Amino acid sequence: MKNLIPAVLVGLLALAIHQRADSRTQAPSKATAAEEVAAVTYEHLATAIIEIEATEDNLVKSILIGYHQAAQRHLRRAVDDAAQRQTHLEAAATEITNIANGRGKGTSLKFTTTQHTAKNDGGVASP
Repeated sequence: MKNLIPAVLVGLLALAIHQRADSRTQAPSKATAAEEVAAVTYEHLATAIIEIEATEDNLVKSILIGYHQAAQRHLRRAVDDAAQRQTHLEAAATEITNIANGRGKGTSLKFTTTQHTAKNDGGVASP
């Protein structure tokens, strides 16, 4: 019986190798190969489109965040620099306009902003 087990294992291994070799020699049908290639191509294309859209979203977000930071910087400078207050407020308004224009292209960001209130003399009160 001990001699029979290795012989059976060798026989099964030889049979498996022979069947695998036969399956390799049989060429897949052209329709199957074409369908597989089309499916793989479509999958790669769909993945690339999704990645491109995600990259575009991140690019737009980074641009809008840059505009937001620039506007915040100008508002802080307007508070600190009375002589250039008007210039900084106009620059901040320009940056905010850039954000508004960028949002119209489908990107929606939620910024947490500090509220600034105008003084009666035209200045800006600190938050």
